Amino acid sequence: MTDRASVESPASFEEWRTEVGPVLEALRAVLMSAQRAGSKGPGAVLDASDKLRAVSQRVMSWLPMHPCPFADVNWLVVSTTHSCAALARLFEEEAQNPSGINRWTLNRETKGTTRALSKIKAMIRDQAGT
Repeated sequence: MTDRASVESPASFEEWRTEVGPVLEALRAVLMSAQRAGSKGPGAVLDASDKLRAVSQRVMSWLPMHPCPFADVNWLVVSTTHSCAALARLFEEEAQNPSGINRWTLNRETKGTTRALSKIKAMIRDQAGT
């Protein structure tokens, strides 16, 4: 449960929620694209790796200046962003795997990160009371 006392004012969370929307949407879009890449071959997997890396870097540079007033939500956003960076490394390794792409692994890891993103959205809705 989140400590509501961690919020400076009700407006600060609402402002953050508005700002984080496009950030989370960018993560979601890249994850959805990455989920399809495994079936398209090494070039698509490498492209997905580049996109995952780029979006995770953008989010990680945005977060320090825009932390969520709720520590548990903020931690999950940071953690999920780190997962995207790790996923980028996995996609790069799989694209270069001489034995071929392990689609099952890529799919499992992408789905796990997507679930974490869904949890963030649910926590934001809970905090907003919607």
